[in-house]
Amino acid sequence: MRKIFIDCGANNGCSLKLFSYVFSDYRDFSVYSFECSDSFYNELVVNGRKINFKDFTPIKKAVWISDGKKRYDGWQLSDTNTDNDGDGVDCINISEFIMNNFSKEDYIIFKIDIEGAEYKVIDRMYKDGTLSYINEFYGELHGPKKGYTEQDNVDLLNKLNEFNLIMYNWDAIDSTHLEKIQIVPFGTDGSFTNKSSHRVGHAYKRIV
Repeated sequence: MRKIFIDCGANNGCSLKLFSYVFSDYRDFSVYSFECSDSFYNELVVNGRKINFKDFTPIKKAVWISDGKKRYDGWQLSDTNTDNDGDGVDCINISEFIMNNFSKEDYIIFKIDIEGAEYKVIDRMYKDGTLSYINEFYGELHGPKKGYTEQDNVDLLNKLNEFNLIMYNWDAIDSTHLEKIQIVPFGTDGSFTNKSSHRVGHAYKRIV
């Protein structure tokens, strides 16, 4: 069994730092970090190489549902209604990447923070069964902030639940610890909201 960390939307490597703080066995992990921004990618490479992972592979591509190119505005894919725009940044079909490189016997920790593209990506992983490869799922949902609805969040979380996955909140900016907080629909028993909840369209629940 291999230990794998797949970091989708790696930014400048802040998630790698947080991962090394939180997981005491981080040196046993092979890490694959995806980032399409030129400036962030260069920082990612430098910061990732400072951490003593078993293997570290930075990949300068945007995580998406197909290979090819998508227009990118410097922060996010600017149109998630088409699979391939023919120009822009290089993209990777993350489902195919996972199925072609790993097995269900591997232990895969998956983190996704891709500014709204997560809805299409997770839907594709649900439909093709790639979610069955994942053991732990972390990330952010962007909801109304990126043009999606509260119901879109509910539908996405239900897809994860069908594969016995919980989406835990991942906030790596200036963090040195990770409290186990589940992303849940509004109204879930024991849930709470914060100042950003209505912008992203979901609540949170602490795991005791």
